[in-house]
Parts: sequence; structure tokens; C-alpha cells
Amino acid sequence: MKKPTKSEIETEITALRRIKNKVRHYSAFGDDNRAAIGAEIAVLLKRLTVDEAMEMYDGFPDNIVDSARDAAEWLVGEWNEEFGASPSESWKTLEVKAE
Repeated sequence: MKKPTKSEIETEITALRRIKNKVRHYSAFGDDNRAAIGAEIAVLLKRLTVDEAMEMYDGFPDNIVDSARDAAEWLVGEWNEEFGASPSESWKTLEVKAE
């Protein structure tokens, strides 16, 4: 994957903000999905490196640390596309559909 452009980063931040309240708040394991998305948004807004993201979220629950690292990796073009095209895409499977 190539590094995202400034426009792609802004689009991703918007997508994450939109999906944040549409995903299940907590996973079956009690992980706070919305806090993890918040970490991704913060990393993208601040354009943190992987090291900076890891330092900023040191001591947080694993799912939040993992999400922060994933967002930082996406910024440098090291995103694992098995999860989708971007961090926001990876959350789509947890989106709660309105009935």
C-alpha cells in the first residue's frame, strides 16, 4: 500500500468519525471499540509515527494500543489490507444496522 495523501487522511478521519457511534460499543470480550476508534482518529489528526502512537497509548488496553498502531502504520503505507482498504473499513463488520 502507498502512503495516503493529505486528502485521503482527512477523508479517513471523517469516515472514522461517522462510523464511531455506529459500531457496537463493546466487543464480546469487553473491549471498548469506540475508544479504539477514538485512538485511531487522534493518531491520524496528530500524524503520529508508530513510535509516537505506542508511547502515547502505553498502558492502555491492548485493543486501543493495537488500533493506534494500526492507524500509524496506515499513515506510512504499512497497513495490512486483509482488514480492508483503511482503518475505517476494518470496522464495517461491527457496524450495527438500524432495524
